[in-house]
Amino acid sequence: MELKPDVLSILIGVNDQSHDVPLDEYERTYDELVTQAKTANPKLRLVLCEAFTLPVGKRKDGYEAWRAGIQARQDVVAKLAAKHDAALVRFQPVFEAACKVAPAEHWIWDGVHPTYSGHQLMAEEWERTVRTKWPAP
Repeated sequence: MELKPDVLSILIGVNDQSHDVPLDEYERTYDELVTQAKTANPKLRLVLCEAFTLPVGKRKDGYEAWRAGIQARQDVVAKLAAKHDAALVRFQPVFEAACKVAPAEHWIWDGVHPTYSGHQLMAEEWERTVRTKWPAP
């Protein structure tokens, strides 16, 4: 924050789910992080990205429970994006739509880490979301 960035983009949640961080602690810590960033730079543009997953690799087993935990964290991110007037990048629907074009393994190799093609989807969605939130003058 000492660099006074114009934009801060945050993508967290999968590791919190993997390590069973309680949802209330996740939300409280995330909110504190965003609040501190905005206090340090009131003109900061915030981009909050939701965690995402697909049933690939070790995530195939027990996917429904895993996906429910990720969904709960996605809901927290959406709530915080609204609270802090941040752009909300929703990666999950992008990956789910992409699975209609190619198998899940084409986009994410282990259930949480994107392939090169998955990263391209993310970049395009991030840019689309940010340009929609803050159109060029």
